[in-house]
Amino acid sequence: MTCVGTVLGTGIAAASLTMLGKAATGEPWFAYSLPQYAGLVLVCAVSGLAGGLAATRRARRGTLLPD
Repeated sequence: MTCVGTVLGTGIAAASLTMLGKAATGEPWFAYSLPQYAGLVLVCAVSGLAGGLAATRRARRGTLLPD
């Protein structure tokens, strides 16, 4: 799921920023920093994994709904 979110998010952001740059300056513009992008993808992957593991751990302990 993280891969799909990364690809979709990148595509949407790139298209939006390119069109915004073209509207503002007349030239398509999309600047990015690879280390920042990689860091963002890493944070998203780790947080998704942590959330999935927490939910799985709670589900294995018993019911998800309180009595």
